Amino acid sequence: MENTDNIYQPPDSDLIIRKTEKDYILASKWQRFFNNIIDVAGYYIFSIIIGVLLVLLFGQKGIETIDKIPAIFQGWIVVLL
Repeated sequence: MENTDNIYQPPDSDLIIRKTEKDYILASKWQRFFNNIIDVAGYYIFSIIIGVLLVLLFGQKGIETIDKIPAIFQGWIVVLL
């Protein structure tokens, strides 16, 4: 007889996969919209707080340092904090 093993067939496993059904409540368009507004407002408020703290702590050198950093990296720093 021919060998019926197909090298392209995925391997079989004896794992038992149990489906768990949870009741998720999907957010409406308005909930997602207001969540986005809250996120953006929080981003700007946090950015302002960081800027003010840098200026208060380091003065003119803090302003010069902020000006040297490209805007994209400033955004990444705020998001990562």
